[in-house]
Amino acid sequence: MAKEKLNQDFEIKEGKLVIPCNKDKMKAILGFLDEEAYQGPFTNTVYLANSKRKMKTLN
Repeated sequence: MAKEKLNQDFEIKEGKLVIPCNKDKMKAILGFLDEEAYQGPFTNTVYLANSKRKMKTLN
């Protein structure tokens, strides 16, 4: 998933990611980096998950 899906601007200075002071922007960027962002398969809406439980396969 591209960063554009989060509607966030990633600021890079001297080759390093700048973490914003704004709490909401910081949480969104850190959540993206920690793979908490989830794109719904039907609507392509991006959600921030609070769990990383793997889904069991349906056999």
